Amino acid sequence: MNLKRSLLLVTPFFMLTACGGGSDSDSSSTPKPSFSVSTSSANMTANENQLVTVPLSFSNQSGSVSLTANTSNIANVGSVTFTPKATGFDISFNDLDANVTHNLNVTAKDGSGATASTTISFTVNNTSALPKIEKFNSIKQSINDITSFNAETMLANAMVELGQLSGELSADEALAKQNAYKAALESVIAKREELKTLLGTLPVKESELDAKLSTFGTKFSDTASPINAALMDLQGSINEIVPALTLGNLYNVKTGVVSQFYGNPQFGNGSPWTFSDNYAFLQKIVIRDDQTCNINL
Repeated sequence: MNLKRSLLLVTPFFMLTACGGGSDSDSSSTPKPSFSVSTSSANMTANENQLVTVPLSFSNQSGSVSLTANTSNIANVGSVTFTPKATGFDISFNDLDANVTHNLNVTAKDGSGATASTTISFTVNNTSALPKIEKFNSIKQSINDITSFNAETMLANAMVELGQLSGELSADEALAKQNAYKAALESVIAKREELKTLLGTLPVKESELDAKLSTFGTKFSDTASPINAALMDLQGSINEIVPALTLGNLYNVKTGVVSQFYGNPQFGNGSPWTFSDNYAFLQKIVIRDDQTCNINL
C-alpha cells in the first residue's frame, strides 16, 4: 500500500516540469526588419529625350531586387524609356507635347517577395518646342513693329505744312495729300489687327503650336500682300508731298564736306543763290522774300 501512494505523488511533478520547459523556449524569438527603398534624388529636372540616372538605396533585402514603374499614359509624353539597374534606374521622357511635371512611383521587390516603394518627382522641359516658340514670338514682334505710325504722321503733317508754306501745294492739294495719307494709314492698321487676330496667343501644347504656325504661314500671304501694298501707299503718300532729301543731296562735292542748303551745288547755284527746280519750294522757307543770299565757294 505505501508503494502505490509514492508513485501517485511523483507523476504530477513530472507533468509540471514539462509544461515549464515549453514556456521558456517561445520567449526567445525576434521579428525581422522590414525591406525598404529610398533615394537621395526625390526631385529631378531633365530635358525631353534626355537619359537621367536615379540612384536608389535598399535596406534589409533578401537576395536580388527587381524594379518596376508605371510609365504608360503620362499626359503630354509620347513614350518613356525605363531601365532598372542594380543601384537605381535610367529613365528618359520622350517626344513631349508640353512641359511636364510627373510623380513616378517605383516599386522594388526582393528575393523573398517583400515589396517597398518610393516616389520621384520629375520636371521635364519640352525642348523641341523652343525654336517654334522663338518663331512664334518673332512673328508676333514683327506684327507689333507695324506701329501706330505716330512719327510718320507727324512727318507727313510737317511736310504738308512745308509744301503750303513754300507755295508748292495749294490748300486743296494739301488736304488731298493728308486724306490720301490717312487712308493708307488706316489700311495698314486694319491689316495689322487682322494679323494679330490670326496669330492669337501662344498655345501650351507643341502640337497646337505646329498647327497654328502652319495655318498662319498659309494665311499670312493673303494678308501680307495687302499690308505691303498699304505700306507702299503710306510711304508714297509721304514722298509725294515734297521731294526726298538724301545724304547725297546734302554732300558738297566741291568742298568735300556735308553742307547746309546754301552753297551746295546739288540744290542750286548762283549768287544771289537760287534753288534748282526740284527744290524751288525751299526758296521761300530758307531765303525770305526781302533777303538774298550771296555765296562765295
